[in-house]
Amino acid sequence: MSTPVRIGHITLIRKFQKYFDFPGFDQENQQKITAILTSILEKGYELDVNAAGLRKEFCGESYPNSTILRQAVDLQVPMTYGSDAHEVADLGLVYNELSAIINEKQ
Repeated sequence: MSTPVRIGHITLIRKFQKYFDFPGFDQENQQKITAILTSILEKGYELDVNAAGLRKEFCGESYPNSTILRQAVDLQVPMTYGSDAHEVADLGLVYNELSAIINEKQ
């Protein structure tokens, strides 16, 4: 059995954020996100950038969202786009927008 190298859905808890009026990230949660991103980088893993949340009525953002993606870019965490498509129509959902963030250069 091989060790996974891509970490995904780190903000899946926000899938129903609009339904439950979920608050944004406070300082404590932001520190946890930073620790997760740092650990991913240190272990040589990569972050899955999942577009599925953009299709979800009560989410409206990728997993993780663009703020966290920009932080990952700043930390130079490797990232890979994933549409998490369960049907053909969802393949490549907002690929250009998310890949533009993923591929930002310092």
